[in-house]
Amino acid sequence: MNYFQSICPVCETEYAEIDKLCPVCGFGDLGKVFITEQDSAYWVETIVKPYRTHWEEKNLKPVICPGKREYSKNLESRGSFVVGLLTNTNEWEYYYYDYDHSARHYLDLYRKKKDGTEKQLLISKCSFSKLIGNWIFYTVDSSNGLFKMWLDGTGIQQLNDDECWKWSINTIGDWIYYMNRCESSRIYKINIDGAYRQILSNDKCHKLYVVGDWIYYEKKIDKWHNHIGKLYKMRTDGKKRKKLCDDKASIYNVKDDWIYYSNKSDGGESYRIRTDGKERQPFAFTPDYFF
Repeated sequence: MNYFQSICPVCETEYAEIDKLCPVCGFGDLGKVFITEQDSAYWVETIVKPYRTHWEEKNLKPVICPGKREYSKNLESRGSFVVGLLTNTNEWEYYYYDYDHSARHYLDLYRKKKDGTEKQLLISKCSFSKLIGNWIFYTVDSSNGLFKMWLDGTGIQQLNDDECWKWSINTIGDWIYYMNRCESSRIYKINIDGAYRQILSNDKCHKLYVVGDWIYYEKKIDKWHNHIGKLYKMRTDGKKRKKLCDDKASIYNVKDDWIYYSNKSDGGESYRIRTDGKERQPFAFTPDYFF
């Protein structure tokens, strides 16, 4: 008998099959299937409970692809997330809100004054948002394209017509990197004023991380394996493309010159490899590597 985890074992939130991380607590070891009940119990003791303790003590959420979401006790419900308190104003909070916990992939983005007044809906069914300077960059469920607007919700501009896969969007300096699902999930970049857009690779990929001058990504193996791929890297200008290993990988994180990933070639065990492709090795999962 297989024992499949259909809800997050840390915070007991239901998650969809497409979720890479729990939408509430950020736990990243979802969708586990165990051959025996003993294996399941061992996983709970060694992985789930340490993560739950870490999350409850810190009282915050880990980094998720759209950006850092900080836990806030004083918002309206469990489904509310602060997108990030702005550093250039002391007046406003910007946060996601989900009334019925059903729209985990598409949440409404609100702002309100810190005294709780002047609540304002900025974006309905927002799938990604990021604060850069005085602009909010975002995508929505209702249409393709990357958009931006002023912090007060005015001055809306559409930067492109691409289907920017929300889990892939990375912002570094004046550039936004993303997978374009209109082009078989190939990697693109666009500058924040929308004046320059460039395809960086013809590789069809599933997940990407941009760190410094490098892009680390999973190149899709075939159309039947949408959530795993071979590990590659390239410069942010699309040059010096290199395969790092032949594992069927699903990346957890890129941190301190290491790539952490689930190795589907070895039953989903946690591995890490240097960003130069050296020192590939099994790795004992700890919650800190999702933060």
